[in-house]
Amino acid sequence: MINQYAVSQNDGARHDNRYDGTILVNGLPMIHVELKRRGVAIREAFNQIERYQRDSFWAGSGLFEYVQVFLISN
Repeated sequence: MINQYAVSQNDGARHDNRYDGTILVNGLPMIHVELKRRGVAIREAFNQIERYQRDSFWAGSGLFEYVQVFLISN
């Protein structure tokens, strides 16, 4: 598991991003976990995942194009 992995604009992303958790299977990221604190709307986590897909997951090396499951919780 990778905790608090960061991708910056220097890495090819449009925005600086810090992912909450990523579970690796045979070294490839398969499950991404996005956590929000109590009181934050769950929709915010969903919007953040959409932004990651659009602006960050496929930027640079394309490591996150292997993600199969997005887990959202608060």
